[in-house]
Amino acid sequence: MPLQKRSQRGGLSSINPQKKAAPLVHHDKKTTRGGTKCASDETADGLAKRRAAFGDITNAFAQQLQGKEKAKKVAKLEKAVKVLPRRRSGRLASKPSKIARPVLPDDDSMETESSQESLPSSQSSVSSSCSDSCSSSSDGSRPVSPVLSSSVQDLNERNRQKTEEAIAAEGKPQGIPTRPPLYDYDQENIRDPTLVPHYAQDIFLYMKNREEKYLLPQYLKIHNAHLEPYMRAILVDWLVEVQENFELNHETLYQAVKIVDHYLAKTKVSKEKLQLVGATALFMSCKFDERCPPLIDDFVFICDDAYRREDIITMEQTILTRLDFFLNFPISYRFLRRYAKCSKVDMGTLTLARFVLELALQEYEFVTYRESKLAAGALLLAFKMKKMGDWTPTLEYYSGYKGEELKDLVRHLNSLLAAPRDSRLKTVRAKYSHSVFYEVAKLPPLDMIEEMD
Repeated sequence: MPLQKRSQRGGLSSINPQKKAAPLVHHDKKTTRGGTKCASDETADGLAKRRAAFGDITNAFAQQLQGKEKAKKVAKLEKAVKVLPRRRSGRLASKPSKIARPVLPDDDSMETESSQESLPSSQSSVSSSCSDSCSSSSDGSRPVSPVLSSSVQDLNERNRQKTEEAIAAEGKPQGIPTRPPLYDYDQENIRDPTLVPHYAQDIFLYMKNREEKYLLPQYLKIHNAHLEPYMRAILVDWLVEVQENFELNHETLYQAVKIVDHYLAKTKVSKEKLQLVGATALFMSCKFDERCPPLIDDFVFICDDAYRREDIITMEQTILTRLDFFLNFPISYRFLRRYAKCSKVDMGTLTLARFVLELALQEYEFVTYRESKLAAGALLLAFKMKKMGDWTPTLEYYSGYKGEELKDLVRHLNSLLAAPRDSRLKTVRAKYSHSVFYEVAKLPPLDMIEEMD
């Protein structure tokens, strides 16, 4: 079997011991093999010359190259120094600079000295300190002129004044408070890139401004008068059950309900297809928000084989077309989580606010509310039920709502807790009666006369 050696390009090449070596070609100074550019590896005695390590070769070459570069730099430096005129100051002339700099003529230097003497004492001290620092710098960098630095400062000051005047003329955008918060949650987490603290407030302000575009009317009276509000409530209750069985995120559930509402606001749907719309909306929301979404066969199974795979795929295409392929609606759950983090709410209080918000998700009468306001009202009601105080200035800053603006909504949400229970809607209350959710569904509602007045 022929031997193998590694070629210069990284591959393996065969060596045939019977093959003759390439003929030698004699030159004046070197002896090389024909057809190659490398020098011979054999000595005059015919013995193989031992190669040095690659690191030694590289280091030797680097040292030689570095020595050549230093010699070139010294030659260039001496040549540059010879071109320069002789300076007056002996201290600077004895220490040549790395970069050849032009030197002012004697007349200009005299004029500069006389002009510095005519300056006031404060400016002359600044100029002298700047000149001392520039002359004492040994890195060879160009000194900054005092006139240039003062002009830059004047320019920055003018730009700052123009910016302040433009902001005062245009005014602040609507919904953005002017005073800073008492507790800055984003600044506290400035080193956590997963929370994007530099952009978090801008993101939620953007979502809040987008609410205006996607506000819903009482849509059942427009296209689906044959559907009753309790039918929608039963559908949402079933979606909550599916969300628990598949262990989906809460954002997925809220997003699916928003997709259903916006689709029903634009399209007429029969009673027989209402569950298909809900299942397809949840399937789309899973693909939008979940890391590992369930398969389409899982949704066919969860619907008890009432619909086929083709039905869900066709409905998905229809919903996307009617909604112009937009699914990222602002949802109240994201606002609630933001408010809870900014106010450092404990998990029990946050879970109670989630329970209130999920009950409101079922009710058709709450579809016209802003999602950010629903989240703020649910959190304030949880504060009242847990006796944790009122709406704080920090929450007022981050939510954009004052406590007085939320009183009517808090009363409405509390009446939802105090209403008689519907036997057809059991999933949400059973879910939040579990110890995992702190059994918040068992807490009594507020006495509104005592608490709110």
